[in-house]
Amino acid sequence: MTGPTVLFAWRRTPPPLLIGGVEVSQQLLAEEFVRAGWRVVYLGSHEAPWNGSAQIGRLHAHLRAHGTVWEEAGGEVRYQWNGVSCRAVPQDRVEATLKGLLAEARPELVVTSQERAADLAALARRSSRVAGWLHSVSANSMGVLHGRPHVALATSKFVAGRAQAQADMKAVVFYPPFAPAEGAGPSSPRGAAQPAASPAAC
Repeated sequence: MTGPTVLFAWRRTPPPLLIGGVEVSQQLLAEEFVRAGWRVVYLGSHEAPWNGSAQIGRLHAHLRAHGTVWEEAGGEVRYQWNGVSCRAVPQDRVEATLKGLLAEARPELVVTSQERAADLAALARRSSRVAGWLHSVSANSMGVLHGRPHVALATSKFVAGRAQAQADMKAVVFYPPFAPAEGAGPSSPRGAAQPAASPAAC
């Protein structure tokens, strides 16, 4: 059985390199889509977008340590991680690879964020619904709004309010799908979207 397709596309490393909260959040969401029966493709780069430093050695070491087989050709690394089809390419091939994936996979949804995500959102919105995930109110995070994604996913009411103030688009609060600590009491479903607060309420 083949479900709908979601494509995560950004300029940072794909799973499983967990550099910070943003990477953790997006990997968890990708794995939630897998559990929900979606086909999940994750495009990233094995070069850091902030300084171009190579991450491919760390990626190889991490995959090897976890017994994960990968294929590598022409500077592109492909592998499966917890049901997610991952592709890591050099920075200068992210957009070209995204174009190819949009034509090949025909995703119903593209999720993008962080460094120069506006370009990826603008490219993807020609053929797919696009969600720009706002992880903070930094210029780096909010920059995706310039690519006019169809919806902005914000990690808090404050971030959602700032997004609505800056762009004429729907913004929803979307908490990262972290599992609640045991004994923490009732909580919303993992990754539950909440109505966005107005800028005045933040």
